[in-house]
Amino acid sequence: MPSPFMHHRFTQQVLRAVFAPILALVFAVAVVGTVPSASAQPATDAASESDSTTAEHPLWRVSSDTDTLHILGSVHLLRPDAYPLAPTVQHVIDRAERIAFEVDLDSMQAAAPIMLQAGMYQSDSTLQQAISDSTYALLQSALDTLQLQEAQVRKMRPWLASLMVTSTVMQRSGYKMSLGIDQHVYQKAQETGADVIGLETLREQIDILSSASSVDPDAYLRYSLENLTASLNQVEQIMAGWRTGDVEKIARVMNEGMDEFPAVREQVLVQRNRNWIAPIETLIEDPKRTLVVVGVGHLVGEESVTKMLQEKGYTVEQL
Repeated sequence: MPSPFMHHRFTQQVLRAVFAPILALVFAVAVVGTVPSASAQPATDAASESDSTTAEHPLWRVSSDTDTLHILGSVHLLRPDAYPLAPTVQHVIDRAERIAFEVDLDSMQAAAPIMLQAGMYQSDSTLQQAISDSTYALLQSALDTLQLQEAQVRKMRPWLASLMVTSTVMQRSGYKMSLGIDQHVYQKAQETGADVIGLETLREQIDILSSASSVDPDAYLRYSLENLTASLNQVEQIMAGWRTGDVEKIARVMNEGMDEFPAVREQVLVQRNRNWIAPIETLIEDPKRTLVVVGVGHLVGEESVTKMLQEKGYTVEQL
């Protein structure tokens, strides 16, 4: 039988990869106190990644007999050296007349109450009551290291406290929500007037997140606190694959331990991928130039969005 800690590691790995927009929201609401602004500008003075004729990017063209759209694999928090994007990628962003994100980013300003309702105890219960003394001591140590206050997590459920600590570590390591691909593309949409839509609602994302995290809450939070460095290393590996369009590298990181826990994999990755196929097909057949932007983890592997579209007869090409 798989170790329960392998389960926690796998669950956290998947949640970080596919719910990173919520990581940004957690950081903004719990640490900064505001929802991230859509007007934040990515850095543009770093060296561009290679865009030679042999380079591949986390960008796919999906074509039917008559129409085409593009799908861009997003990394939701980035460092400044990720910009400027390769010309191939930026050109597709600039020309898009409609952009479909995982969730409609126009709705994010109203997201904080939904997050707080799902992730905070509404009764007299507290986080300290939900976990062991030893795990709470680990949490206190992490908060001290990150210069956060216990009051910020007192009413959080364990899964939300875990994500808050993880997102803070990412922020302190140079990853910024304002530099994520979603924010970069969204800002361009504001400039060009492109339509913005979502493939699912924020409420749906948060419900999936809460449900997928409903393992032993004490063990879940403890594991996340004990493995903050390993978590950051996984993010770095995904980032390295994203920079070069190395989908096999990304898939290896994403698939670690997946076969051991098919129910979690089905819930947070595969079923969501299936749910997105119908709306994406509708977008393909619309002549408006459309760019779909989803976490890159959804676009790699045998049950990815790209593979599902290919199996339905569409031509799928990585650019």
